[in-house]
Amino acid sequence: MGKLGKTGRVGEVSETNKQFNVNYELMGNYLYTIAIDEYQEDDFTNLNNAKIDSERFKSILVSKYGFEVIENSIVDKEATRNNIIEGLNLIAGQINDDDTLIIFYAGHGEMHSITEKGYWIPSDATKRISDYIPNSTVIELIEAIQSKHTLLISDSCFSGTLLHQSRSGPEGKFFQKLAEIPSRWILASGRKEKVSDGIKGNGSPFCNAICEFLENHEDEYIPASELFNFTLKETAQKAKQQAVYGIIVSPAHEDGMIVFHNQIKQNKTRISLGLRDLTVSLTTGIEMKQLGFIQESLFAYYRDGELQVVKPNTTEINKICSAFNAQELHELIPEMIEIDTNTHIVAHRRGYDQLTEEDVEKYSYAEVTMQKTGGNITPYMAICRCNGRMVAFSVNGDGKYNNLITFGENQAEALAKMIIALKYERKID
Repeated sequence: MGKLGKTGRVGEVSETNKQFNVNYELMGNYLYTIAIDEYQEDDFTNLNNAKIDSERFKSILVSKYGFEVIENSIVDKEATRNNIIEGLNLIAGQINDDDTLIIFYAGHGEMHSITEKGYWIPSDATKRISDYIPNSTVIELIEAIQSKHTLLISDSCFSGTLLHQSRSGPEGKFFQKLAEIPSRWILASGRKEKVSDGIKGNGSPFCNAICEFLENHEDEYIPASELFNFTLKETAQKAKQQAVYGIIVSPAHEDGMIVFHNQIKQNKTRISLGLRDLTVSLTTGIEMKQLGFIQESLFAYYRDGELQVVKPNTTEINKICSAFNAQELHELIPEMIEIDTNTHIVAHRRGYDQLTEEDVEKYSYAEVTMQKTGGNITPYMAICRCNGRMVAFSVNGDGKYNNLITFGENQAEALAKMIIALKYERKID
């Protein structure tokens, strides 16, 4: 396949951010995806959401951030061991040193029980380790790609084995500096652990977090570190796994970072009537609908051509889901949430205390409160407390408590996420 064509991506620089004037005409943004739901052998169960996640991620990057999809991206039976390796190898001849490349993998992963080395599992693999693709092979193929920036996103079990060590993003650099300096980063859905594929048709918790951030973020320029941090926090809240990120140890990494350029103009905003600051996000609204929250709301999300808009809830035509506001959500949360001897509350010096029968009789119930966080992306949080201390009703697979604390860019979003968490804890019918 020949050289990829270039398309201009010039964005006006806002008055408040004139220091960031990277010339997007000289930079190409490309996405390569590998998504495997259907495995050819019975040795591996089929997955639910790899293709759905890939398509959603692709749609956001193309429509909002000016990315182009590389033609030989592959799915299901096409994603054989040979095709994956050849596909990654071909990219090296298609990408220039001014380009940005994101590689997205969704499929099974494995880890060697002794060496703890990780592998991608292609669609034609059996249980023979020779059928797998070692992390070392993936990294070597990526190192051969002479891009300005490469970001590998891996949504698979044991994907944290791709990292030598996790680390925070570069600090103290303006957007322009980050974008100009070459970088190689990995964002992985978990550590050395199995990860959730999610309910069929709903997307994986990891990819949902990525897409929610990119869909809802309205700044013109967005450093990838903000995406990383949001994804780590949001994935941990929704699933029993801890997403991680770090650098690919390579001479090509010079501590820069992808800076996403939001190309949707202000006059094409997805939300009408200025209601976005008052209601839940589209992603959260859909999740609430899927969980059975179909109560009436003042506003709803509707399809309007290629956009999704919030407007008064007056018809079922083109309606996607309810757009609950904070007052409506308060009414869905019980004033008194049942506690029992399986309830744990934070003890400031001892971690957590499990309630005794005397405690249950004394405290009677837990309740949800709201407060501000001081953050920019998620300035509000909802907390479930008992006797003024944060509550946990269950423990995850790592033995850590599922803290009932949720964050949102407005009060409605934080409350909706708390309702979802309480639903999973069976504290709301």
